[in-house]
Amino acid sequence: LTTVKFDTNKDNKPDQFQYFYPSGKLKKIEYDTNSDGQTDRWEFYSKEEKLDRIELDRNHDGKPDMIKENN
Repeated sequence: LTTVKFDTNKDNKPDQFQYFYPSGKLKKIEYDTNSDGQTDRWEFYSKEEKLDRIELDRNHDGKPDMIKENN
């Protein structure tokens, strides 16, 4: 996988990580939404680059505790 990092809040630390299949299509995006250095939102994409699922870590323990499926 290829990873592209972004600093969307301009604090000089990456807070968005985009992962791509070898074909160049988007596989998933991870976000650190509260700037604590931990991923707390995951978006998973199909091979057609459609959003399949979102996982959220609302209590910031490093594990998803809410999953939203896009059917």
